[in-house]
Parts: sequence; structure tokens; C-alpha cells
Amino acid sequence: AQIKADYINEVIRKYSIQTVQEYGVGDGHNMSMYYGYKQYNGYDIAPYSIELCKANPLINHTKCRFTSDIKGVDKNADLALSLDVLLHQVEDKDYQEYMDMVFKANHMYVLLFTPSREASPKSAQHVRYRMVKEDVQRLYPQYQLMEAIKVNISEEKFFLLYKL
Repeated sequence: AQIKADYINEVIRKYSIQTVQEYGVGDGHNMSMYYGYKQYNGYDIAPYSIELCKANPLINHTKCRFTSDIKGVDKNADLALSLDVLLHQVEDKDYQEYMDMVFKANHMYVLLFTPSREASPKSAQHVRYRMVKEDVQRLYPQYQLMEAIKVNISEEKFFLLYKL
């Protein structure tokens, strides 16, 4: 979590990010380490995750809002975050809907933390590898890849994209 937070905080600082929209906030542990933004909106499909975030004393609740209602998602945030979510979109329909939700919004930057590689028949049932980087280039050409950074703890990478 600290490695992710350090990179995200650097992106927030480097690109003067004011507003953040995270898709798949989970229990809020990662986001409790983010700083430098003015407004953070966390979305998760699981209402229990939202309750955990709202109860987390490490989160600055004056700057943060959480929702499990897709209508509450800030589609105009400077930075969209998607960490560890794409790997768990095992159904094609769910994967495409999630990608559209993130990339058809009006975000200046999108930061993905995910592997991008060929599917493996040896994968667990709850994960599905995909060529995410290539899918973004093909389906959302309005976003240009700025950085692809491999994290030394796993095969996962950060993909930072900029909207043209």
C-alpha cells in the first residue's frame, strides 16, 4: 500500500491534481495515505466497503466523499484511479462496462495499477489477465500513455494516461 500511495502522491504533486475519483476504493486503507488533493471521491460497488471508509479514522473526511451509487461518481475529477480492480473483472461485459465508466468520464489523467499481459489458463477463477494497455490504446485513443512503471513487488504496473 505504501508503494502505491508514494507513487500516487507524486503524481498528485507533479501534475497539481486538485480532484481525485477512485473506482474501487475498497476499505480505504490505500487512500488514507494519499495527500495533496483538495477533494477525493471514492466509489465502490460494495456498500460494506463504503461503510469501512466512512468509519476509518485515518481518512480526512472533510476532503473525502464515498459512495456505492454510480450516480455519485465525479466524472470531472482531474485524476481517476483504478487500483487492482481490472484483474478481477473476469466477465467481458463487466470489464467493458468498467473501462467505459473510467475512460468515458472527463478525467484529465487516469492511473491504472494492473498487470497487462495475455490471459493464462492457470489463473484463479476470480482473476483474468488481459492486455489492458493495448485495450486502452485501441478503445480510448483520446488517452495517451505517459508512463508505464513496473512495481518491483509484483508483475503489476502503474499506467499513467493523459487525455489529449
